[in-house]
Amino acid sequence: MHGLLPARWDAFEFRVKCEEAREHVVRVNVQVRFNQVDWGTLKIDVIDDDIGDIEHVANVAKERFGLPSAGPVACLSRPDQLAEWIHCATRPEIEGKRKNRARNVVAIYLFDTLAATEDTAVRAACRTTFERDATHAWPPEPAFPDAWVTTIADVIQETGLETTSQTVMAHVTEPIQRLSHAPRSISWARYSFVGNRFARCYLLRLS
Repeated sequence: MHGLLPARWDAFEFRVKCEEAREHVVRVNVQVRFNQVDWGTLKIDVIDDDIGDIEHVANVAKERFGLPSAGPVACLSRPDQLAEWIHCATRPEIEGKRKNRARNVVAIYLFDTLAATEDTAVRAACRTTFERDATHAWPPEPAFPDAWVTTIADVIQETGLETTSQTVMAHVTEPIQRLSHAPRSISWARYSFVGNRFARCYLLRLS
């Protein structure tokens, strides 16, 4: 990351603000300036590991904002991203504590209602992810703590979804159970950007 930044793109400037060591990744906060004025901070999780399949996703139309066009963005594939979320959301307690993964639950809900990915590919990615991280076995038990209800409700409000925490939790249980069984000809619906919380998981691969 430090080999790439600071950098400029059009009137934007990017520099590393600070770093935070987290489980499996390093969270890098990148300060963004526009026309020499502070504009915001990007939070990027960087991992030094073998990456599964990637998908190149076209950038949103920026011409309407007066910005130049840019090439497609390399993203973690939909099956691998779903596998990561399912792994995190079902991870058991560690030293008597269970990390709040309510946002992952909502992300799975959005993917199951909006994205198109074959169950076979998602199931294979789940098996690979669970075997690699070795924190708990595949298939997992999709039981979510009641303490997550409030966080899920907050995310629902942030993204403008017309649903409830209970509906989201019940809905997410079904695809996890479905993936736990033998292959079936069921697909995930088509994915699109919703709100400002659940864009595709952007992948920065360092060589």
